[in-house]
Amino acid sequence: MYLSDLTTTPYRMSLLLTLAATAACGSSGSSPEDAFTPTGCVSDSDCSDDRFCNGEESCDPTSEFANRFGCVTGEAPCDGRECFEAEATCAPECPDADGDGFQDIECGGVDCDDSDANRYPGNTEVCDDAGHDEDCDGTTFGERDVDADRFIDQACCNSVGGTEVCGLDCDDAVQGVNPVVPEVCNGYDDDCDLDIDEGCGCTEPGATRSCGMDGPGECRAGEQTCESGTWTACTGVLATEEEYRCDNLDENCNGEVDEGLRIICIPDVDRDGYGDATSDDRRDVCSDAAALAAPRFGCPAGFTPADRPADCCDTDADARPRTLGAGDWFAEPTSCGDYDYDCDGAERQRLTANGNPACGVNVGGACYCASSCNRGWQFGAPPACGETARACDGCEGDSSGCGSNCFDLVQECR
Repeated sequence: MYLSDLTTTPYRMSLLLTLAATAACGSSGSSPEDAFTPTGCVSDSDCSDDRFCNGEESCDPTSEFANRFGCVTGEAPCDGRECFEAEATCAPECPDADGDGFQDIECGGVDCDDSDANRYPGNTEVCDDAGHDEDCDGTTFGERDVDADRFIDQACCNSVGGTEVCGLDCDDAVQGVNPVVPEVCNGYDDDCDLDIDEGCGCTEPGATRSCGMDGPGECRAGEQTCESGTWTACTGVLATEEEYRCDNLDENCNGEVDEGLRIICIPDVDRDGYGDATSDDRRDVCSDAAALAAPRFGCPAGFTPADRPADCCDTDADARPRTLGAGDWFAEPTSCGDYDYDCDGAERQRLTANGNPACGVNVGGACYCASSCNRGWQFGAPPACGETARACDGCEGDSSGCGSNCFDLVQECR
């Protein structure tokens, strides 16, 4: 905005007319019309429009870009990013490339891996032997303790500074095996120190004893023999196995059958990964370990696990539990007839401002706004989502007239 806009306040109008009149009185050949000729700027404040987002104007009559009052237009401060006039700030430069709601730690955020949407502070740490860090805290590695002996499974790991940190229970299916129990002469590493039956011996050559675990489930004990005062290795033992398939057998001998392999699946009509929690079509699926790592976590096609967030509109793939970006607005409702595209239960209108400015003609015939020129609705109240109404964005005109720059606009929502 230029010096021509200074007439929008009484003080600046008075100053301008006073300066103009003074100039007229000091000139012997002045005409009545000369007394109202606008005077050039004196300081930057004479050119300021008190707006942040269009840059800071300056007074520089010598500039080739100055207008007839000596004012030079400012440069927008946000370099293409979104500008917030009310707060006089720009949108942050720090990205959230993986869309998990946390900005990259390299530019001041807290996301330790902005390329992995399943890794951010506060995320639930999962027990895995792949060393994937879900919560950006290498000292946590999941809390699987199947045998409830208060020691985490040794298969739960994370990497800290290149060093692997894991749980301490070397056999999480057996409550009597962990780092604090005493070693027993049974052919097992009871105290998880990588040695078996240390300190054990025998005195009766040819004597035998049971070793290993005899049930529950499919586990079967083996046998050791006393030779030269030492028990031989345990032979004939059927060791524990991981539960890796649905077969109604207790392979890991913890008293449970097919644990960790049964999941409840619900319909996912729009195939967006989020199902209809209100559906009566719920399927108890027993899958193998490989399918549990598949894209639908072992559920059949068209279904998804019931423990995931519920879909609010399962016939529209664009409507699902998610974080919307700054530009995600919609002119059409979802197939369910609303604009709740992030399933948070609320609809938000993109434009709610009143954009019908009072326009006038300044001294010299220039068009100016006497009130806010923000984009907004011409008749004040915003239209409903998806409806078209007249919106205005500033003033336009020439020396013959001045008016609001208005046009038809669809109200977008989300």
